Amino acid sequence: MSGRIFLSAYFVEATGLHPLVANVASMAALSVVNFVSADRLVFKAGMVLAMLGVAGSASASGDATLQPKTVREFNSYAAAVESRRARELTASHPFLDIERQPPPQLTRTLAALRRGDVIVTTAFSPDVSEVPIEGGLINHWRGTVLVPRVTLDHLLKVLQGPSDQHQQEDVISSRVVPRGPDAQALFLRVRRNKIVTVVYDTEYDVTYKRLAWDRATSTSLSTRIVEIENAGSARERAMPEGNDHGYMWRLNSYWRYKQLGDGVVVEVESLSLSRDLPPIIGPLIRPIVSGVARDSISRTLVALRARFQGATM
Repeated sequence: MSGRIFLSAYFVEATGLHPLVANVASMAALSVVNFVSADRLVFKAGMVLAMLGVAGSASASGDATLQPKTVREFNSYAAAVESRRARELTASHPFLDIERQPPPQLTRTLAALRRGDVIVTTAFSPDVSEVPIEGGLINHWRGTVLVPRVTLDHLLKVLQGPSDQHQQEDVISSRVVPRGPDAQALFLRVRRNKIVTVVYDTEYDVTYKRLAWDRATSTSLSTRIVEIENAGSARERAMPEGNDHGYMWRLNSYWRYKQLGDGVVVEVESLSLSRDLPPIIGPLIRPIVSGVARDSISRTLVALRARFQGATM
């Protein structure tokens, strides 16, 4: 498929978009594209089952409501992830996720990264990328890439530098507001024009932390995600937060960066919250949605690496 099918690739492959904006935008696009695709597939499958007279089948189309219980369960899950990640930053734990592998496997992984491979895995089970919670679905992925011939100092300088406000087709507007040397508030209005048009106003708190000369972390936490109806027209309106199509309600991404020789290993762990899938249709389309997610996060990391290749360090 073309790179345009995945917004994540487009954000960072097209010139002019600031990498900080691109990183968060690509993760937002990952969630939206995955569930929009699922929504269309569920709708078609639901129609077929309805014609066959299968009891209880229903389309996933239409509005969904984010329930307080769903928010609490997502927050609890995210808190557990953050607590685990904090423990991993202690001196007694390896810094990167790949460094927890047995030595022979780690050797093979590092060789693959040096060859240019991107490693994408589910975060908690070899075969499952999603966690069903009451009223919603958490998708949890990890991805790793090696950015060659770059120093950590340069990579962080670019990521934390002033934002380029150059407009892209799928980024309607963006704004980065510094809140200190290592903290930023990011606003993005993003649009997806595939199968259906979806526009979101999204806001994130982004923080960076330098841990040592050779390692750093960053965190991007969504603080507001609002779906926009009839965007750009006289009838434009913001749908009530949490009462929309349910493609994306929350998005957290956690990044680690480590100097490795003359390059930097970049790892990302992504949590997104959407509405859940109908129990009858869900098992039929989960493999498709999972494949879209894997390809999207891979393209995001490939494009991030390409952003720094050929730059002067």
